[in-house]
Amino acid sequence: MLIHFFITDYSIYHKEITVVDPSGVQLTGIESYKSSIKFLQQFVNFWFQPARNKLQFRLVYDFARSSIRVSWHAVLVPKMPMGKPLHVDGISMYRLETETGKIIEHKMENLSINNTPIMPPYGVFSLLQQEWGLAGVGGGIPAGQIPMGV
Repeated sequence: MLIHFFITDYSIYHKEITVVDPSGVQLTGIESYKSSIKFLQQFVNFWFQPARNKLQFRLVYDFARSSIRVSWHAVLVPKMPMGKPLHVDGISMYRLETETGKIIEHKMENLSINNTPIMPPYGVFSLLQQEWGLAGVGGGIPAGQIPMGV
């Protein structure tokens, strides 16, 4: 189940962690990171079927760059009748602080939904609107208004 993959122990993160998504939205601090993860968990639980969602990932540690690269693929099955599953792909780059070994930066790259890249200035919500027909063609939410981590 996808929801069990989400973070429950934040001790591996630096208190001043910086998070950046492809639309350019950035946040700093462990409390902001926790809030964005909690929002993402609630979003997934509300709109999708946690028991039917799937997650695959591959983790690679780069000693020379003090980083961890996680490429992942999620299948999210909507609760909506006749809703088609979303195939979400992305790469999470975690940069480690050399002194403590804690994660100081989480950068999300190459995000796509159903093989459509998420490009600035729009983000995930804009693409979800298009995939599910929730808004007219070309509708979107400017990057500065998209909650981080979604």
